[in-house]
Amino acid sequence: MRLHELHVNNFRKLKNCCIKFRDTTFLIGPNNAGKSSVFAALNHLHKNSNLDREDFSKEYNEEEESYSYESEVEVIAEYQNVPAEANNWLGFKGRIITSTEHLEGETGNSIIYKKVWSLTESKPKIFMKEHPRTRSPRYAECRKVSDLVGEDYSEDFLKEYFGENNYEKTLAVAA
Repeated sequence: MRLHELHVNNFRKLKNCCIKFRDTTFLIGPNNAGKSSVFAALNHLHKNSNLDREDFSKEYNEEEESYSYESEVEVIAEYQNVPAEANNWLGFKGRIITSTEHLEGETGNSIIYKKVWSLTESKPKIFMKEHPRTRSPRYAECRKVSDLVGEDYSEDFLKEYFGENNYEKTLAVAA
């Protein structure tokens, strides 16, 4: 798996920045241009951390003699050459996307991972692009786990799989 593309929006000096990576990628620019911010954004994407207020892009308002901060920071990474067996990895099922743009000899599989930090939220929101999911018409009217009992699932199986305490709980719909 390799990093293919990174989008960074409103992180420090990086506003609507897109970088495509290849086998070798160089970030070249003058001091204070945001090269280190690219790596800091990537680091925050991969670790469980919150941003400091100073990580949010800001502009100085001369009339008010103060800074105004962007309300959200968004970092999106696309990873390509994801192995076929990743479809069986925890958290990857339905999230392996076929890439239209991949290097010769690669699998053509990719994942897209996104984090959004907000000044008003204590934790970032995390997303992975996935194939659209719809409920089978057979289960369209099911609202609780117990409503699934029928041809496909027995009561014993559902109680074992979801747990006895969750048998009468409401089903959640994946967004």
